[in-house]
Amino acid sequence: MGTYDPRLSTGVCYDALSWEAGQHDPRLVRDRVTERIREGTPVHCVWTDADLRRRQFAVDHCFPWSRWGNNDLWNLLPTTPRANNQKAERLPAPVLLSDARDRITEWWQ
Repeated sequence: MGTYDPRLSTGVCYDALSWEAGQHDPRLVRDRVTERIREGTPVHCVWTDADLRRRQFAVDHCFPWSRWGNNDLWNLLPTTPRANNQKAERLPAPVLLSDARDRITEWWQ
């Protein structure tokens, strides 16, 4: 960036490319899933469509935390622990995102 526009100082370039790392804390989504389950509201794994009311659940970072420390609500999705572990630190495959589209948008709503 500095060579593209020599008027920019190194500090300006550095500031433009950095952000404060958030904390790896999906508690808000975990609490919301727990609340919905207590209410008897169906909550489904976004990746497998499994009903999470009768099992343990995990909160998956759609874009993995290790690649982008992002706890924005759109990036935190309810899953089964198994689906979360299978996806691990990878980006979701296009077919997985396509298959999960309706479940993801329903969760966002």
